[in-house]
Amino acid sequence: ASSTSGRRSCSLAWTNSAGCLAWHSAPSHGFTGVNHLALNVFQASDFSGSVAGPGGTRTIPAREFFVDYLQTALAPDEVLTEIRVPKLTGWGVHYEKFQRVAQAWAVVGVAAAVRSSNGSIAEARIGLTNMAPTPVRASAVEQALAGGDRTRDAITAAAAAAADGTAPTSDLSAQADYREHLA
Repeated sequence: ASSTSGRRSCSLAWTNSAGCLAWHSAPSHGFTGVNHLALNVFQASDFSGSVAGPGGTRTIPAREFFVDYLQTALAPDEVLTEIRVPKLTGWGVHYEKFQRVAQAWAVVGVAAAVRSSNGSIAEARIGLTNMAPTPVRASAVEQALAGGDRTRDAITAAAAAAADGTAPTSDLSAQADYREHLA
């Protein structure tokens, strides 16, 4: 990992954050800042989680797992028993964390997974944190990238839509419009 100008960039293995997600999604624990990487990675990978409780077991897909700020879809009497992260053979992955230099809390975090085929982008998955009360996917960017060229201009044009459909808040770390700019 390297750090320049308040940004932290790292290459990552998709499975490294499984324990972090499991611990921080427990209803009695709640989310904290240390799991922003896990949230982005799992959201961008289309993970699913198996939960068990008195009513039996069920599977929760990524898009339904995070319900609101500091809340998951787990009931108070359920526990996360399994995390399934699809193997992304042939994909490139990257995580970009924009942070204040004085602290490690992400102002905005972006996890990207891209699969190329025949010189163009075949599929993209982009996860965002701190752009809504829960981790979200940058669907407009994913759609703009799919089938497009792998050029800097094409990627920059697609990335301009990263904030579409998000609802970032303003707080002590950043104003909402600045978060939109970072995304």
